[in-house]
Amino acid sequence: MSEANPNTRAGSGNAWLPMMYVHINPVKHGRMAQASDWPYSSIHRYIARGLMPADWAAQVNQALHAGEG
Repeated sequence: MSEANPNTRAGSGNAWLPMMYVHINPVKHGRMAQASDWPYSSIHRYIARGLMPADWAAQVNQALHAGEG
């Protein structure tokens, strides 16, 4: 399996969307302050490989909650 960087636009650029959605959910729903705080997240693999920063999704903004009721 080849590694890819979520910060680059390989192909359509949409391949990382499901992964980012999964990683942001604990933050989005107020369970954690940042994605890496969730102990069961696969984000730790990406952080260990240097593909994502440890503080990814540390700041959740209002755009994440747009359109949700």
